Amino acid sequence: MITIISGGKYSLRLISGLRSFLNDNEIAVISNTSDSFKMSGGIVSHDIDNLLFLFSGILNTNTWTGIAGDTYSTNKFLERLNHPEYYETGDRERGLQIARAEMISLGLKMTEITGEFCQDLGITATIIPATDRNISAVIKTGEISYSPVEYRNHINTGELNPCSAESVMIQSGGVPYAAPEAIKALISSDFVIIGPGDYATSVLPVLACRGIVTALKSAKVISLLPRMPVNYPNCRESTMYDNTVALCRRFSDIIIQDIKEETDIPGTMKIHASTGSKGKNESLAWDIMSIGRGIGRYSKEKVRHTFQ
Repeated sequence: MITIISGGKYSLRLISGLRSFLNDNEIAVISNTSDSFKMSGGIVSHDIDNLLFLFSGILNTNTWTGIAGDTYSTNKFLERLNHPEYYETGDRERGLQIARAEMISLGLKMTEITGEFCQDLGITATIIPATDRNISAVIKTGEISYSPVEYRNHINTGELNPCSAESVMIQSGGVPYAAPEAIKALISSDFVIIGPGDYATSVLPVLACRGIVTALKSAKVISLLPRMPVNYPNCRESTMYDNTVALCRRFSDIIIQDIKEETDIPGTMKIHASTGSKGKNESLAWDIMSIGRGIGRYSKEKVRHTFQ
C-alpha cells in the first residue's frame, strides 16, 4: 500500500496518475480537515470532498474541484435572496455536505463519516481525515490572517502572492491528535508520498497533528516540494519555504524538486514533477513509484548528512 498526504489539486493529479498503475485498494490518502467550515446547513471539507469525487469518478478534472456537470441552482437562488454563500458549491456537492453535518450532529467522527461515504460511493481506496478533532488553520501574511479557503481564493484571483504565507497556525484548543487510522496507514505503507501541492493550506495542517511526524520518521518518505512560481522571484527568499524544507528534512528519505526549478536545494532529487495532462500525471506517478521502490538503497541518515 502507498499512502499520500494530500496537498490539494496537484496531489489529486498525482493520485489520478497512480490509479493507472495501482488498484484503488492499494492507495490510502490522509487529508487535511483544517479547511472545514459550516455553510447553509452543511459542512464543507474541501480536500476530503474532492478526494471522494476523484475516487468515485465524478470529479471535475477541468478545475480539479467539485463534481463534473454539477449545477448551482441553490447557490444562485441564495444570491437572489441576498444571502450569498461564502463558497460556491454545486447542488450535488451540497448533498454530501448536508449529510456530513447531520452525521456529525448524531455524534459520528470525521473518520467514521468519511468511511461511510466511501462505502456509499463504492470507493475502495482508503481516505482518512488527519484528525477527528474540529480544527481550523490560520494562515498569516504580515498583519493579516486568512482561513485556507480565503487564502486559496486570494491566490487564485491574484490578490495574494503565492509565497506570501509567513506561518500556519492550528486553532483547536491544543495540539490535535492524529486519527489512529492515519498513524496506522503511515507505519504500514510500503512508502509515503507527501504532496505535491500547497503546503500552507493542505500539507502543514496534517503534519501539525500529534503523532504524524513521529510516524513519518519510521516510514519510507518521499516529499515533493511545491514549485516556486517564476512570476514571483521573491519566493526564493521566502522564510516559509525554507521552514517547509527544514521540516521535510526531519523525516524524508527523498526530497524532490521539479527539474525546471531555478533554486537548487542541496540534497534534493530533481525530476520532471509537473502535472496537469493525463500523460504528465502518469509520468510523475511512474517516476515516484520507481523511486519509492528503490528507497531501500538509501537511508534517512545518509540524506540528513547531505543536508548538513
